[in-house]
Amino acid sequence: MRILRFEVVDLFGREGTVAADLHEDINILTGRNGSGKTSILKLLWYVLSGNILIAIREINFKSFTLVTTEYECTIHKLSRLTCKIDFRVNGVTTTYEDIFDEEGDVVVNAEDRPNELLKNTGDSVFLPTFRRIEGGFTITASNTQGLNRLRTYP
Repeated sequence: MRILRFEVVDLFGREGTVAADLHEDINILTGRNGSGKTSILKLLWYVLSGNILIAIREINFKSFTLVTTEYECTIHKLSRLTCKIDFRVNGVTTTYEDIFDEEGDVVVNAEDRPNELLKNTGDSVFLPTFRRIEGGFTITASNTQGLNRLRTYP
């Protein structure tokens, strides 16, 4: 299985869409601090590993679509703990929504069935993150303790 594309609508509540078609070999996300790189990687990982509830609980977005060589999964976030999911396999789309009992309590969560499908599809995926130091730095010896200190410059 290979990730082909992702799309996030209204990440962090900011209007707009962040989307990318991914290369089959290596992909690098770069941007300023707070621009959403880690949140996008978390969304990818949570959906791929069948942890949709964690994704909707931790990350603020309106919808997230993941397209792989095996399936397409779109999560429509309805609230902090609820969602609707469109899961497409072999050209057939199935929509999953919460099922309520007569008292209005959720008896089946929308993410339960897609989570099982996601966990059982594809291979293990490694999604590393790297941090870079912005600005220059130098290491100098401390006059009082003889320890190295990190100094940053704007």
